[in-house]
Parts: sequence; C-alpha cells; structure tokens
Amino acid sequence: MNTKSTLILLALVTALGLAYYFMMLSTQSPSSNPIITQRQSELLLTLDGQPLSARQIQQISIIKRGNPEPLTLAKKANTWQQTSPVQFPLDQEYITQLLNAITTLRFTESFPLDSPNIPSTQDIGLEDPHAIITLKLENNTDITIILGNETIGGNAYLTLNQSPTIYVTSNLFQQVLTTAEPQNLWTASLSLPPESKLNQFTLKTPEFSQTFYANGNSWYLNRKATARANTNNIKQLFTQLTPLKIKPLETKLNLTSEQIFSESNTVATLTCSLAGQNYTLKIGPSADLKKQYVYASLASPLTSTDAVFTIDSDTARILTENMNYWQDNKLFDIPKDRFRSMTMRNADQSIRLAVSYNPITATFSYLNPMPSYPIDQQFTNIYINSLLQAEGSAYIALSKPLAKPFASITINQYRSAIAQTINLYSFDSTKHDVTWITTDHGSSNTLTTLAVRPGETVGYLLTDEQLAMLNLSAIDLRDRTMVDLSVDLPNSITLKRSDAPAYKFDNASGDWSLEGTSSRFERLAFNKLLAALSPLRAEQWHSQMELPNHDISLTLTYRQDSPPTEIFINSRTQNAQIQTSKTSSVFKLNKQIIDLLNLEYRDRTILNLLPSQIISININNNQLIARNRRSEYICNGLPISDQSIPASIINALSSLHADRMFVDLPKAEVKQQNIFTIKTKSKTYSMTIYQFDGTSITYGQLTPPSPARTITFTMPKQAAESFDAAVAKLPKLTQ
Repeated sequence: MNTKSTLILLALVTALGLAYYFMMLSTQSPSSNPIITQRQSELLLTLDGQPLSARQIQQISIIKRGNPEPLTLAKKANTWQQTSPVQFPLDQEYITQLLNAITTLRFTESFPLDSPNIPSTQDIGLEDPHAIITLKLENNTDITIILGNETIGGNAYLTLNQSPTIYVTSNLFQQVLTTAEPQNLWTASLSLPPESKLNQFTLKTPEFSQTFYANGNSWYLNRKATARANTNNIKQLFTQLTPLKIKPLETKLNLTSEQIFSESNTVATLTCSLAGQNYTLKIGPSADLKKQYVYASLASPLTSTDAVFTIDSDTARILTENMNYWQDNKLFDIPKDRFRSMTMRNADQSIRLAVSYNPITATFSYLNPMPSYPIDQQFTNIYINSLLQAEGSAYIALSKPLAKPFASITINQYRSAIAQTINLYSFDSTKHDVTWITTDHGSSNTLTTLAVRPGETVGYLLTDEQLAMLNLSAIDLRDRTMVDLSVDLPNSITLKRSDAPAYKFDNASGDWSLEGTSSRFERLAFNKLLAALSPLRAEQWHSQMELPNHDISLTLTYRQDSPPTEIFINSRTQNAQIQTSKTSSVFKLNKQIIDLLNLEYRDRTILNLLPSQIISININNNQLIARNRRSEYICNGLPISDQSIPASIINALSSLHADRMFVDLPKAEVKQQNIFTIKTKSKTYSMTIYQFDGTSITYGQLTPPSPARTITFTMPKQAAESFDAAVAKLPKLTQ
C-alpha cells in the first residue's frame, strides 16, 4: 500500500469514530446517579467555613424511623451520657468513634433537589428518612442531618437542615448512628460510692430491711454502735459492687421497669447517699433460663431507675444473703496478727489463764501466775485461733444480764489501747426467745451460756461444747509433747502387754533389732510406732497424779547413767501416765497410738513351709489329706474330684501368718476346735484352731517339734473364714 492510500484510510477511520461519538452522546440515557456538580471529596460539616470539631458538639439527638422518641446523647462535665429515653453513662470509646465519624464525614457527590432527570426524594428515602440526627453545638446552633437510602457501593444519600442540596456520602455515618442501641452505647461498668466514704446504707430484701451505720472502721446495726454488723462481709459487698460490671440487654424488653422491679419481683434493694446524691440499686428476677444473669437498675446522679440492665448472678447473690450474714456473730473482732495477750478470770476476778504472744520470736508464753511447766506452742496457737474465730450458735437482740458473770475473757491487741472483753453468764433458754445463727441447730435447751460484750446489747449464746473450747485452764495449754524420738533417740524401747510376750527393741548397733528373734520382725509396724513417737503428744492433760491401773507399758532407755522414761497406759480409757526423773503426770492418748501399741511386732509367720514340703495333713483324725503317685490329692485314700479344696488348705497352712501373738489362750468356753497334724519328711507339727464363746476371733496354737516352744496366736479374720469354708467342704467331696 502506498502513502496516499494510507492517509485516505486514516481519515476515513477518524470520521467514523467522530460520528459514533456524537451519535452515542445524543442517544445516551440519564445516569443512574444524579447530575454531579462536585466530584472532589470534601468535608460535609463545617461551621463558619471551618471544619467542625468534636469539642464543639454538645448534644446528639437521633430519631429513628418508626420510633418518635428520640435517643439523646449529651455531654455533661466533659463526660458523655445518654439522657433520653433513659439516663445512663456512655462508653467513651464508642463516643470517640461516633464524634470522629461525624466530624470527618466527606461527600463525594452532590446535586440540587430541582435538578432534572434525578430520582425523587421519595425514591432516595428523604421524605420518610431512616433517621434524623440533630447536633447541638456550643454556640447554640443546630445541625440537622436527614439520612436517606443507601446506594450500591457503600454510599448513602443525606441532606442537611432544609438545604436544597443532596449529598452522597459513605454509609459509615448511617451505620454508626442508625444502629445506636443501649448495648452498643452504654458503659460496661457503673460506680457506687466506696464503702469507706459512706456513713450508712440500707439493704432491703423480702425477709428483712436493715440500715447499717459506720463508726470508725467498723459497721453497726444501730446508731449507738451497740450491735455489731459483719464489717468484713460489708466490705466484700462493696468490693464486688465497685465497680459494678453490667451487661446491657440484648433484646428489647416488652416489660416496663416498674413491672420488672415490682414488689414481688425485687429480691434486693440497696440505698445509700454521698454528698447529697442518692443511689438506689435494685436486683430483680433472673434474666435468662440458665439463671446466670439477673435484671438490675441503678438510680444515681448518672443513671435513671428505668435504665434496665443485667449483672451476673454471683454478684447479685451476696445482696440476697440472710440477716445472719450481715450480723457479726463473732465474740471478738480482732485479726490474728493483732493479738497480743489474753486473760481469763473467774467470777471472783482471780486469773484462770493468762497467755501472751511475742511476734519477734513467734512464741506464746504464760503470764502470771505462771505454772511450773512449759506451754505447748502448737495447741496454744490452735486455742487462740479458735478464740478469735469463736461465734455464737444463737443470739438475743436485747440482752440485760442481771447476775454476775461466772467468767470473763479479755484480749489485748497490738497498735491499740482498746481491749475487747467478753463476759460469760449462765443462761436459761426457757425464759428467752432466741434467734438461731446456725441452720442445723438443735434444741434451745443446748444453749447454756450467754456471752456479752460490755456496752453492747446483743448477747451470743453458746452450747456446752462451744464453752468447753473457750473455758480452758493453764494445764490445758501445757506442753503436750511426751517424748520425741526425732530429737532424742533411745538405745532401747521395751513394750509390754498383759496378754502378750514383751518386746524389746535395741538400737545399739545403729539398726533396730527385736531381742530374742533373728533379724526378722515386723519392721513396717515398728516403723509406724517410731513415727508415732516422733513426737508422742498428749491429747489432753488430767489433773490426777496417778493412773489406777494399766495393761500396756512403754519404757525408753537412753544412756546407762540416766533413768528411763516410762509410760503406763490403760488401753480401755486411753489414759496414760508418764514417769521421768523430773515429772509424773497423767494424760489422755490418741486412739491411733493405742492401736499401734497393740500391733504384733514379732515375725507373724506361723509355718515357714512350702506347699511341696507338706506330705500329709490329718484333720481331727478322720480326714487324711495326702498325694498319690500322680501327685493328686486324695482324702482317706480316695480321690477328690475338686483338687482346689485340699490345695487351698495346704496353701493356707504353708503361708499362715498370725494377726497377733499371745501368752496363752483366753479363759473361755471352747465352742469349736479343729486339730491338724502336719507332716513333712523330717518333722511333725500339731496345730489346733479354736472358736470361743463370746468372741468372733479365731485363735490357734502351734506345737512345733521339740525343743521349740508352743506359739499362741490369732488368725486374720478373712484367712480364718476362708480356711473354715475349705475344711467344711472336704467331707462332701470324699468318695
């Protein structure tokens, strides 16, 4: 193709292109978007030509389609809160996002209302708007924003006041405002006055209504401070309520706040005031089927009573406790770390017991009149703790004792010159109406003692058991360590029992051995005894000086030049007497020690044989168990169909262990006996099993070949029962 032809072709293409352009321009339909007068993104809200700032906005009012009641958010003292339809503090993070969305909102398109070829205001949702937002500024001017429909692409229509211009903006502004619900707006926690700043408060439940009064750091049930409230529980209450964590309602309620918190539905009401401002917290019924949350409302300077929310049931539960929970039922309200000394006096003011505590050495000691014996640190610590934690079982609201107290207990505390005293009086329950504190109480006849603090009106009632724990004497706190093998290990320990041979354990070679035996003895049982003696502690001291009789004695020998320590024990009464070179005293032992002293310490093996060593067993001279040439068991020369029966008898005899060893058999009528003659290749043993009247214990006597002595023992119950059952089956199996 030559140059001329190319130029003609280019001119023809250009002409066709221009013709197509003008044709399309003349036939194009109106755009789906209105006529655009501004394409560049600009700030929507300005004031006097300057961008609107969050500081200038003082109030936001939102009226949604179908809900004529406005949602009003207002700034008060630099804090945003909802003021309509209810009053409630707002989540400040949400408000910050909301104000930022308002002040930074930009429009990308705008067009006049009277522009041709545009959708009508009805079509774009401005005649019946989705929401109307009114901003009140600090210069008392208003900006009204009318929100229309959203468009494709995440945009929306709106107009300002009665402006003739329609703007196309991001729909973020609409989403933030039109979805404004209490669960999105409200703060997650509310504040009640702290307990330390209150002078009084009132708690009302269906069971009681009580006003509590502060006096110093304590709370009382009356203004005169003569009836103590439980200060610790009150402090715990306000700790849980400050701040009060809330959960807004997820769905709109069909009930009014008056219906939710009707008299029958309200389970607790807490009212208080601070600096002339009142607070009322109401707890209503469960808000969910699982009863994890309950309805609640708070009337306060920042919240209105018709603002209903929920709190978790655990937080609400403390408000529904009964009156006993809020009353201080303790005799003393002194923390353990503040204890300095205590003195117990009798009716004539003579001192029954006086004890002090040294926090530097962390030890207790007797005060005058001081006894000759040392104090028991462990038990005294338990006693002082029980004294500081002691509570009444019941109480009398207005107690006026006329008689003199039979005892009094005074406790002094560190960092305080004020001592606390409890006077103890005898009490006749038939003459008074009492209020029980404990839920599992018995009869009022068990209440025998009245405990009252001087200057208080509430009297606490104690049972005999409670009084016994408090009304101790100096001997009750005496050092209860009798011996302590972990501190001073003896050279030998001798145990004697009236019904068994004596046991002497020697430690001369550094390893314990039982005299009169080989190295074999019941070491596990002996180790338990050593542990119980490391230390051996009295359970209770007795004032008597002599033990009338005993059936067990324990002798601990240390060095040859020092006297032994002897302990004599009555196993039936559990009373014991210790005798040393310095003292002789009677006390009560723990039953566990008595049980250990009654164990068998010799080797409990009765027959040290293998089953294969036993050639035959003759039972009562009429049942001879032996083996034939095929090593099968036979009885009286005849085969036995169930070989397990004779096998179990032989196995039981060969591995027989005693429960206890004795000097002799009981002096009682023999109810049943079986005589066994056991033969091996070289020895013959004779053993008799006894059942005596009046006891279920099975006794046995083994006479081994001479010169060994006869062994008297008891069999373990399970072994005896299995053995008897096997013997009883033998005749039935004999053919």
